[in-house]
Amino acid sequence: NAILTITSGKTTESVNFTANAIEFIPEPEPAISNVNVPAFATIEIGSAANVTATFTLENATEVSATLSGAGADAFILGQPMVNNGDGSIKIAFVPESAGTYTATLTLKSGKAVHTATITAVATEPAPQVRIENIQVPVFEEVYLGEYASVNVTYTLVNATKATVTVTGDVFTTGNNTVVGGKGTVPVDFMPETAGVHTATLTITAGGVSESVTLVAIAKLKSTDEPSGKVTISNLQVPE
Repeated sequence: NAILTITSGKTTESVNFTANAIEFIPEPEPAISNVNVPAFATIEIGSAANVTATFTLENATEVSATLSGAGADAFILGQPMVNNGDGSIKIAFVPESAGTYTATLTLKSGKAVHTATITAVATEPAPQVRIENIQVPVFEEVYLGEYASVNVTYTLVNATKATVTVTGDVFTTGNNTVVGGKGTVPVDFMPETAGVHTATLTITAGGVSESVTLVAIAKLKSTDEPSGKVTISNLQVPE
């Protein structure tokens, strides 16, 4: 309580004042904590990598996110999401050139500010492996019991070794060699039946495969060829 007294000359007036004190409790300030940005995988130019950063938001339901720094243009931010204090934001890494990129992620809510460093690495694409100039000489026609051989050649680009396979069992391959990007593999034709024989030869290197068709002819020897005449022997006539 208080008394206000006003005096003018011989006149005095007093007024009683009564006031109640009220405790002021300020609203809690927003707080951002537990910010976690997973590591980006190293990627090649032309591809993208994605992570989801997480954080905790207290005393607020909304937060803003920005990127800054020399490497910021290599990243794309999604929309921050908050659910019962658990926050997340998607970040994409989309580099245009090789190198190490660094940016600063800034989260704001009210007066609360939290920053985190983002780092990612981009590399030049690996040279593309190519198999070129596959050459298959013509097999000589052979008789059954004989065989024919040719050397299949090819050019290997951005690789130093290759594997060679062939279908079926009429054609077989020998030791495959690659010297200075030039590959050679011997192929034998060993038929067991007469006729036209085909198979597929496949060369594989660095996840790339190229195939060609092998064709060869086997013949019967003249002594094995049917004459077309019917022969009757050991004919006996009863008495």
